[in-house]
Amino acid sequence: MQSKTLVLGALAVALLHAPLSNGQSSTWRVVAGEDGRIATENLPAQTNRSITDSILGDAGADQVGFRVSSPATASGYWAAKQGVLTRYTQLGVTGPLGPGRTGSESAHVFLSLTSGGSGAAVDGQRAFLARASEAGSTTNASYGLWRWDLTRNIEVARTLTNGPLGPGLGPDWVFRNEEDFTSARAINAGRLVLDGEVRSQTGLNRHLITRHVPGQGNRPCVMSESTDPLLAPGLTPGDTFSNNWSFSTMSLSRTGRVYGRFSASGSRGGIWEICDGAPRAIVVN
Repeated sequence: MQSKTLVLGALAVALLHAPLSNGQSSTWRVVAGEDGRIATENLPAQTNRSITDSILGDAGADQVGFRVSSPATASGYWAAKQGVLTRYTQLGVTGPLGPGRTGSESAHVFLSLTSGGSGAAVDGQRAFLARASEAGSTTNASYGLWRWDLTRNIEVARTLTNGPLGPGLGPDWVFRNEEDFTSARAINAGRLVLDGEVRSQTGLNRHLITRHVPGQGNRPCVMSESTDPLLAPGLTPGDTFSNNWSFSTMSLSRTGRVYGRFSASGSRGGIWEICDGAPRAIVVN
Protein backbone atom coordinates (compact mmCIF):
# COMPACT_ATOMS: atom_id res chain seq x y z
CA MET A 1 0.00 0.00 0.00
CA GLN A 2 1.32 3.41 -0.86
CA SER A 3 1.62 5.56 2.27
CA LYS A 4 0.82 9.26 2.27
CA THR A 5 3.55 11.65 3.28
CA LEU A 6 3.22 15.31 4.07
CA VAL A 7 6.09 17.14 2.39
CA LEU A 8 6.27 20.86 3.10
CA GLY A 9 8.57 23.80 3.25
CA ALA A 10 11.51 23.32 0.93
CA LEU A 11 9.66 24.09 -2.30
CA ALA A 12 8.78 27.65 -1.32
CA VAL A 13 12.35 28.35 -0.24
CA ALA A 14 13.81 26.72 -3.34
CA LEU A 15 11.67 28.82 -5.67
CA LEU A 16 12.85 31.99 -3.97
CA HIS A 17 16.55 31.23 -3.83
CA ALA A 18 17.44 28.62 -6.46
CA PRO A 19 17.71 29.09 -10.25
CA LEU A 20 14.48 27.94 -11.88
CA SER A 21 16.42 26.63 -14.89
CA ASN A 22 17.55 23.54 -12.98
CA GLY A 23 14.65 22.05 -11.06
CA GLN A 24 16.63 18.87 -10.33
CA SER A 25 18.95 20.80 -8.01
CA SER A 26 16.19 21.47 -5.46
CA THR A 27 16.38 19.52 -2.22
CA TRP A 28 13.10 18.43 -0.67
CA ARG A 29 12.77 18.23 3.08
CA VAL A 30 10.27 15.93 4.81
CA VAL A 31 8.68 17.89 7.64
CA ALA A 32 6.04 15.42 8.79
CA GLY A 33 4.60 12.11 7.69
CA GLU A 34 1.37 10.25 8.32
CA ASP A 35 3.15 6.90 8.16
CA GLY A 36 4.58 6.09 11.59
CA ARG A 37 7.78 4.78 10.01
CA ILE A 38 8.65 8.38 9.08
CA ALA A 39 10.44 9.94 12.02
CA THR A 40 8.71 13.23 12.84
CA GLU A 41 10.10 15.50 15.52
CA ASN A 42 8.09 15.54 18.78
CA LEU A 43 5.39 13.20 17.37
CA PRO A 44 5.06 9.60 18.64
CA ALA A 45 7.40 7.25 16.78
CA GLN A 46 6.15 4.13 14.98
CA THR A 47 2.57 5.42 15.19
CA ASN A 48 0.50 6.36 12.17
CA ARG A 49 -0.92 9.89 12.26
CA SER A 50 -3.77 11.79 10.66
CA ILE A 51 -2.47 15.17 9.45
CA THR A 52 -4.68 17.92 7.98
CA ASP A 53 -4.81 21.72 7.61
CA SER A 54 -1.22 21.98 6.42
CA ILE A 55 0.02 25.50 5.76
CA LEU A 56 3.22 27.19 4.62
CA GLY A 57 2.36 30.76 5.62
CA ASP A 58 0.11 33.55 4.37
CA ALA A 59 3.08 35.62 3.17
CA GLY A 60 5.89 33.13 2.85
CA ALA A 61 8.73 32.87 5.36
CA ASP A 62 8.53 29.04 5.42
CA GLN A 63 6.02 29.00 8.30
CA VAL A 64 5.24 25.30 8.27
CA GLY A 65 2.27 24.07 10.30
CA PHE A 66 -0.50 21.48 10.39
CA ARG A 67 -3.15 19.83 12.55
CA VAL A 68 -2.84 16.34 14.01
CA SER A 69 -6.17 14.54 14.53
CA SER A 70 -4.71 11.26 15.73
CA PRO A 71 -3.18 9.77 17.79
CA ALA A 72 -5.03 11.52 20.61
CA THR A 73 -1.82 12.01 22.58
CA ALA A 74 -0.55 14.35 19.85
CA SER A 75 -3.81 15.92 18.67
CA GLY A 76 -3.91 19.66 18.08
CA TYR A 77 -2.21 22.29 15.95
CA TRP A 78 1.55 22.15 15.47
CA ALA A 79 3.98 24.69 14.02
CA ALA A 80 7.68 25.14 13.47
CA LYS A 81 8.97 27.51 16.16
CA GLN A 82 12.64 28.45 15.84
CA GLY A 83 13.11 25.28 13.85
CA VAL A 84 11.42 23.03 16.43
CA LEU A 85 8.04 21.39 15.80
CA THR A 86 5.82 22.71 18.62
CA ARG A 87 2.21 21.98 19.60
CA TYR A 88 0.16 25.06 20.46
CA THR A 89 -3.37 23.70 21.00
CA GLN A 90 -4.74 20.73 22.91
CA LEU A 91 -8.30 19.72 23.72
CA GLY A 92 -9.43 19.58 27.33
CA VAL A 93 -6.62 21.55 28.98
CA THR A 94 -6.03 25.05 30.31
CA GLY A 95 -2.66 26.81 30.33
CA PRO A 96 -0.57 27.70 27.25
CA LEU A 97 -2.25 25.04 25.07
CA GLY A 98 -5.78 26.06 26.12
CA PRO A 99 -8.04 28.97 25.10
CA GLY A 100 -6.53 31.42 27.58
CA ARG A 101 -9.85 32.87 28.71
CA THR A 102 -9.87 34.80 31.98
CA GLY A 103 -12.12 35.67 34.92
CA SER A 104 -15.18 33.48 35.23
CA GLU A 105 -14.08 31.69 32.03
CA SER A 106 -10.55 30.87 33.20
CA ALA A 107 -11.41 27.17 33.48
CA HIS A 108 -12.57 26.96 29.87
CA VAL A 109 -10.87 24.43 27.60
CA PHE A 110 -11.00 23.73 23.89
CA LEU A 111 -13.85 21.34 23.10
CA SER A 112 -13.13 21.10 19.38
CA LEU A 113 -11.02 22.62 16.62
CA THR A 114 -12.48 23.74 13.31
CA SER A 115 -10.75 22.63 10.12
CA GLY A 116 -9.87 25.43 7.73
CA GLY A 117 -9.95 29.17 8.26
CA SER A 118 -6.51 29.28 9.85
CA GLY A 119 -3.54 31.48 9.01
CA ALA A 120 0.22 31.81 9.56
CA ALA A 121 2.03 35.15 9.78
CA VAL A 122 5.52 36.02 8.61
CA ASP A 123 6.67 36.22 12.24
CA GLY A 124 5.30 32.75 13.01
CA GLN A 125 2.11 33.73 14.84
CA ARG A 126 -0.96 31.64 13.97
CA ALA A 127 -4.73 32.04 13.77
CA PHE A 128 -7.28 29.24 14.17
CA LEU A 129 -10.95 28.53 14.88
CA ALA A 130 -12.19 26.50 17.84
CA ARG A 131 -15.01 25.99 20.33
CA ALA A 132 -14.45 26.42 24.06
CA SER A 133 -16.30 26.03 27.36
CA GLU A 134 -16.02 24.28 30.72
CA ALA A 135 -14.57 20.79 30.43
CA GLY A 136 -17.24 18.25 29.53
CA SER A 137 -19.99 20.85 29.15
CA THR A 138 -21.49 22.64 26.17
CA THR A 139 -23.89 24.80 28.17
CA ASN A 140 -21.78 27.94 27.83
CA ALA A 141 -19.82 26.86 24.78
CA SER A 142 -18.99 29.42 22.11
CA TYR A 143 -17.14 29.48 18.82
CA GLY A 144 -14.17 31.77 18.53
CA LEU A 145 -11.07 32.77 16.64
CA TRP A 146 -7.71 32.67 18.41
CA ARG A 147 -4.18 33.72 17.60
CA TRP A 148 -1.08 32.00 18.94
CA ASP A 149 1.62 34.56 19.77
CA LEU A 150 4.32 31.84 19.95
CA THR A 151 3.78 31.57 23.71
CA ARG A 152 0.02 31.40 24.40
CA ASN A 153 -3.38 31.49 22.72
CA ILE A 154 -5.32 34.77 22.68
CA GLU A 155 -8.98 34.99 21.66
CA VAL A 156 -9.66 37.76 19.14
CA ALA A 157 -13.23 37.10 17.96
CA ARG A 158 -16.30 35.24 19.23
CA THR A 159 -19.80 34.51 18.03
CA LEU A 160 -22.92 36.03 19.59
CA THR A 161 -21.19 38.99 21.24
CA ASN A 162 -21.19 42.67 20.34
CA GLY A 163 -18.41 43.46 22.82
CA PRO A 164 -14.64 43.65 22.27
CA LEU A 165 -14.63 40.22 20.59
CA GLY A 166 -17.48 41.16 18.27
CA PRO A 167 -17.27 42.49 14.69
CA GLY A 168 -16.93 46.12 15.75
CA LEU A 169 -20.19 47.27 14.18
CA GLY A 170 -21.88 48.45 17.36
CA PRO A 171 -24.54 46.89 19.59
CA ASP A 172 -26.79 45.62 16.78
CA TRP A 173 -24.37 43.20 15.11
CA VAL A 174 -22.66 39.92 16.09
CA PHE A 175 -20.76 37.18 14.30
CA ARG A 176 -23.11 34.39 13.25
CA ASN A 177 -23.18 31.41 15.62
CA GLU A 178 -21.47 28.87 13.35
CA GLU A 179 -18.16 27.04 13.72
CA ASP A 180 -16.88 28.55 10.47
CA PHE A 181 -18.25 32.05 11.20
CA THR A 182 -15.05 33.53 9.82
CA SER A 183 -11.73 32.65 8.27
CA ALA A 184 -8.51 34.52 8.93
CA ARG A 185 -5.23 35.50 7.36
CA ALA A 186 -2.32 36.55 9.56
CA ILE A 187 -0.02 39.47 8.76
CA ASN A 188 2.50 40.00 11.59
CA ALA A 189 2.71 41.38 15.13
CA GLY A 190 -0.66 39.77 15.93
CA ARG A 191 -2.53 41.58 13.17
CA LEU A 192 -5.21 39.57 11.36
CA VAL A 193 -7.70 40.04 8.54
CA LEU A 194 -11.04 38.28 9.07
CA ASP A 195 -13.52 37.36 6.35
CA GLY A 196 -16.77 36.36 8.01
CA GLU A 197 -20.53 36.49 8.34
CA VAL A 198 -22.44 38.79 10.69
CA ARG A 199 -26.07 39.03 11.75
CA SER A 200 -28.10 41.95 13.10
CA GLN A 201 -30.70 41.91 15.86
CA THR A 202 -33.34 42.37 13.16
CA GLY A 203 -32.21 39.27 11.28
CA LEU A 204 -30.10 40.82 8.52
CA ASN A 205 -27.14 38.74 7.30
CA ARG A 206 -24.09 40.41 5.82
CA HIS A 207 -20.60 39.51 4.61
CA LEU A 208 -17.88 41.42 6.49
CA ILE A 209 -14.14 41.94 6.31
CA THR A 210 -12.59 42.96 9.63
CA ARG A 211 -9.07 43.89 10.63
CA HIS A 212 -7.80 42.89 14.07
CA VAL A 213 -4.99 44.84 15.70
CA PRO A 214 -3.80 43.91 19.22
CA GLY A 215 -4.75 46.65 21.65
CA GLN A 216 -7.28 48.12 19.21
CA GLY A 217 -9.63 45.19 18.68
CA ASN A 218 -11.71 44.42 15.61
CA ARG A 219 -12.36 47.16 13.08
CA PRO A 220 -14.69 46.58 10.09
CA CYS A 221 -13.28 47.27 6.63
CA VAL A 222 -15.92 46.22 4.06
CA MET A 223 -19.52 45.04 4.45
CA SER A 224 -21.85 43.80 1.73
CA GLU A 225 -24.91 45.95 1.01
CA SER A 226 -23.70 48.72 3.32
CA THR A 227 -23.91 52.38 2.28
CA ASP A 228 -21.71 53.49 5.17
CA PRO A 229 -18.88 55.49 3.53
CA LEU A 230 -16.34 53.65 5.69
CA LEU A 231 -17.52 50.26 4.38
CA ALA A 232 -18.81 51.01 0.86
CA PRO A 233 -17.12 51.37 -2.57
CA GLY A 234 -17.16 55.17 -2.52
CA LEU A 235 -17.63 55.51 -6.28
CA THR A 236 -21.04 57.19 -6.16
CA PRO A 237 -23.29 58.21 -3.25
CA GLY A 238 -25.20 55.24 -1.84
CA ASP A 239 -23.30 52.54 -3.73
CA THR A 240 -22.62 49.13 -2.13
CA PHE A 241 -20.40 46.10 -2.44
CA SER A 242 -21.89 42.81 -3.62
CA ASN A 243 -21.53 39.67 -1.53
CA ASN A 244 -19.15 37.77 -3.80
CA TRP A 245 -15.60 37.95 -2.45
CA SER A 246 -13.31 35.54 -0.61
CA PHE A 247 -9.66 35.35 0.37
CA SER A 248 -8.98 33.90 -3.08
CA THR A 249 -9.74 37.38 -4.48
CA MET A 250 -7.62 39.24 -1.92
CA SER A 251 -3.92 39.86 -1.39
CA LEU A 252 -2.04 40.70 1.82
CA SER A 253 1.41 42.24 1.80
CA ARG A 254 4.10 41.59 4.38
CA THR A 255 3.73 45.18 5.56
CA GLY A 256 0.01 44.69 6.25
CA ARG A 257 -1.62 46.32 3.24
CA VAL A 258 -4.77 44.57 2.02
CA TYR A 259 -6.09 44.56 -1.55
CA GLY A 260 -9.16 42.87 -3.03
CA ARG A 261 -11.17 42.39 -6.18
CA PHE A 262 -14.77 43.37 -5.52
CA SER A 263 -18.03 43.95 -7.38
CA ALA A 264 -20.00 47.13 -6.69
CA SER A 265 -23.55 48.20 -7.45
CA GLY A 266 -24.11 49.55 -10.94
CA SER A 267 -22.36 46.53 -12.50
CA ARG A 268 -18.95 47.91 -11.63
CA GLY A 269 -15.97 45.88 -10.55
CA GLY A 270 -12.38 46.53 -9.75
CA ILE A 271 -9.56 46.45 -7.19
CA TRP A 272 -9.71 48.32 -3.90
CA GLU A 273 -7.26 48.80 -1.06
CA ILE A 274 -9.08 48.15 2.19
CA CYS A 275 -8.54 48.11 5.96
CA ASP A 276 -6.67 51.42 5.92
CA GLY A 277 -9.49 53.89 6.35
CA ALA A 278 -12.40 53.80 3.88
CA PRO A 279 -12.08 51.46 0.87
CA ARG A 280 -9.99 53.12 -1.83
CA ALA A 281 -10.60 52.23 -5.47
CA ILE A 282 -7.41 51.62 -7.46
CA VAL A 283 -8.78 50.28 -10.77
CA VAL A 284 -12.48 50.18 -11.68
CA ASN A 285 -14.23 49.31 -14.94
